Amino acid sequence: MADYNTFMDKSVGQKSLDLHARQRLKINEEYKDLKGMKHLYVWGDPGSGKSLIVDMFYETLCTGQRKQRMHFSEFMLKVHEMEHKVN
Repeated sequence: MADYNTFMDKSVGQKSLDLHARQRLKINEEYKDLKGMKHLYVWGDPGSGKSLIVDMFYETLCTGQRKQRMHFSEFMLKVHEMEHKVN
């Protein structure tokens, strides 16, 4: 079975981590000491990795079956929809 986190670097004949695996390792190393963090505001240009970070965070949540991943725009539409039902 293929390991999707690595690929063969044909220029030197060695296995290399793919871009997402390298980015995951870099993020884990840079932010390993933030255990007390309670909030996070993620911003950036399109394609800067915001969704990648949110997806990685989502994968680490240990909440059993009760979790749902949705895009920010979809989430805000649901918030406004619920707000109108309450008012």
